[in-house]
Amino acid sequence: MSKILSVLMLFAVSLYSDNLKYIVDAGLFGNLANINLTYNSSKTKYSAIMEIRPKGLVKLRASRILDRRTSRGFIKNGQYYSTLYEVVKTYKGNKKVRRIYSFDYKNKRVTKHYTVWQNGKKITDTKTKLPYFSSNDLLNMYHNIVYYAKNAKRGTYKISAVGAENDGGKIKFSILSKNSIKMYINNSNFSKGKGVLIFDVAASGISDLGKVMRIKMLGSAKLKRIK
Repeated sequence: MSKILSVLMLFAVSLYSDNLKYIVDAGLFGNLANINLTYNSSKTKYSAIMEIRPKGLVKLRASRILDRRTSRGFIKNGQYYSTLYEVVKTYKGNKKVRRIYSFDYKNKRVTKHYTVWQNGKKITDTKTKLPYFSSNDLLNMYHNIVYYAKNAKRGTYKISAVGAENDGGKIKFSILSKNSIKMYINNSNFSKGKGVLIFDVAASGISDLGKVMRIKMLGSAKLKRIK
C-alpha cells in the first residue's frame, strides 16, 4: 500500500512556488495519508520537497512511518532537469533508508548512493551507476509530462525517470487531453498487478484531484487537495 501512496504523491507538484497539502481518501476506509509539498522555482532553478505520512488503515499495517522526497535542478526551455533526487524513508523499529541520485550531464550517467541505518548504526553503504540516464526523476517528471501534454496529440507514451528502476526506468502514460492524464502502475498491490491513475490539471498547473483504481481490497482511492 505504501508504494501506491508514493505514486499518488507524484502528481501534486505545482508549476509555481507554493505550499500544498493533500489527503488520500479511500471512502469508507477513510484517510490513508497526509501529503505536504513545498515547491519553489525561479526562471532557471527549481526545488521540491514532499512528505507523506500514513494514516488510518495504512498506518496500522505499514512499517513505514515517513517518506520524504527531494528534487532539485535547473529549468531550460520550459522543462525541468534534475541534478539531485533524494528519497528518505523512516520505518518502525528505528530503521532509516536513504537513496541519493546524482546526475552527471557531461558523461550522461546517474550515480545512486544507497544507505541503511538500524538503531542509529549504518549497516549498508553502497554506490552504483544506473544502467540508464534520464534528466527526469519521480518528482520533476510530473511537470515535464504536463508540459509535454500541452502540445502533444492524444495517445500513449513512455517517459524515462530516475527512481523507476523496478519498471525498467520507464513510466507509461496516456494523454487524454491537455488537462487530463492517465498513468499505468505495475505493482502487486493492484488487481492482476496492474493499476491506473487518472489526474486532472488545473490552469495553474496544480493537480487538485487524482484517482487511482484497481487497488486490491480497497477498489479505489482519491488524492484531494485541501490547501
